[in-house]
Amino acid sequence: MRKTVWFFLFLLPMAEVLFCEPESTTHRIVSLVPSGTQMIADLELGSSLVGLTEFCERPADATDAEIIGSQMAPNLERIARLRPTLVIADVESNKPTTVERIKDLGIPVVNLGPSRNRKDLENAFLTLADCLNVRQRADRKLQEWQKQLETVVKRLENHPKKRVFIEIWHRPLMTVSSKGFAHAIIEMAGGKNVFADSPVAYPIISMESVIARKPEVILILSEVSSLEERKATYSQFPLLSQCEMILIKSPQVTLPCFSSFVKSVDLISQRLHPDLMEQKP
Repeated sequence: MRKTVWFFLFLLPMAEVLFCEPESTTHRIVSLVPSGTQMIADLELGSSLVGLTEFCERPADATDAEIIGSQMAPNLERIARLRPTLVIADVESNKPTTVERIKDLGIPVVNLGPSRNRKDLENAFLTLADCLNVRQRADRKLQEWQKQLETVVKRLENHPKKRVFIEIWHRPLMTVSSKGFAHAIIEMAGGKNVFADSPVAYPIISMESVIARKPEVILILSEVSSLEERKATYSQFPLLSQCEMILIKSPQVTLPCFSSFVKSVDLISQRLHPDLMEQKP
């Protein structure tokens, strides 16, 4: 699958901090996941990045960071050559064998995750901040984002939620249940995930099952060239052709870190409830 859905796969039961060096003041950081790279940028430590994946968005001050491959297949020799003081991994996107091999090289690793909800994202951010000895900075950032989120939630108070089908992939057709990351965004943004009760985090489904759930909105997060491309598919089904269709192409929506979560909730709430825009301060 493409990079927009990388975080939906390889789910493991819990996060694990393998070992960190909280007393270090000079960092050489390798990030094995885009969310880790974004959190480093949020902590204003981009210049400390010496390695990142091909799918990471490079922070402006990480000009010298090398590409070390993908999150599923990083180049361990290159990582070792960079002499990192910390490697950031994620239980939802990095193989356990990769983490173990990095440990065997004697390199400190923080293995973050899973990312299911707002609290998970806050905990991941603070865990990373503690490893890098910048907890006060992280606390200030969290307070700012929490206030932004409260503003969005207050705007949605007493406003009816819309029934939303979330398309996270289209070949095959795939959605997300309450066990998946995107669910938390939609629910806080004023939507009601019609597949929230699925026992599988990211179920493969049929068009018939989507029709049976009676969505009002079809929210497309999969990587497609245009909204018209998906409209042509859904228009073959009369009940679905009547749904409002929204395409969100921003990679921030699929990035499991708290700063992106706040932006995504704000963005999607505006798309789901454009009538509330006039209430924005």
